[in-house]
Amino acid sequence: MGDQSEPTDLFASPPPIVRNTTTMLLPSSKHHSAVWNDFTLDPNSKKTTICNYCGQKIKYYGTTSMAKHSKICKNNPNNETNKRHRGV
Repeated sequence: MGDQSEPTDLFASPPPIVRNTTTMLLPSSKHHSAVWNDFTLDPNSKKTTICNYCGQKIKYYGTTSMAKHSKICKNNPNNETNKRHRGV
């Protein structure tokens, strides 16, 4: 009846390679708290993070507990208390 062209295969090319899966695992939000720079999500739990500096596991339902830990973590180089002790 009419000219039938072959359908376009939308999935002909492979998906892009994702190198950093941590950012994909972060809770979706337009604005992320800066505290996420100090933590990584625990791959074994959806509601647990791991401190990047001391390895302590922190349960979270928001970023408050993570922020509190960042302030007292002795291995965190960005901690104001640690900066005062290291200076001079």
